[in-house]
Amino acid sequence: MLIYRICRSDFASDLKASGYAGRWNRDGQWVLYASATRSLAALEQLANRSGLVLSGSYCLMVIEVPNIEATDAEAPDEMDSLRTVLPEMLPPDWRRFSGYGRLQELGANWYRRSKSLLLRVPSVLVPQEYNFLINTQHPHFRTQVRLVGTEDFDWDNRLVL
Repeated sequence: MLIYRICRSDFASDLKASGYAGRWNRDGQWVLYASATRSLAALEQLANRSGLVLSGSYCLMVIEVPNIEATDAEAPDEMDSLRTVLPEMLPPDWRRFSGYGRLQELGANWYRRSKSLLLRVPSVLVPQEYNFLINTQHPHFRTQVRLVGTEDFDWDNRLVL
């Protein structure tokens, strides 16, 4: 399965995580965020980057991960590939700032346990669509996740007017 990540071109040549805290992880946890679609990746980037420089050079990273769509939820190998968080599993305020700490706790626990390579989480922006967290410290990261390509990504100026 392919998932997508947009970043500055300087950082698009390999799959490295910053270790900075995000909505679903704490500082010192090496997590890569990606999205199920190119358009959601762009929307997430716009919402989460106050310093987006439209004239800057950006790339869309195309990342191949295990084909989780074909995985039976009860299959034993799911422990190695995916855990899914559904919106109904989250506190009522999960989309607001007040729920941020609980989402970080959930993601931090997933990361520490390292039972699954991927955590599929609903997008705060479009709860019916999903983002993916990739645990770069998981034993299967090097063998099951790969950057299959990059595409130049140009921002449309109408997005920030």
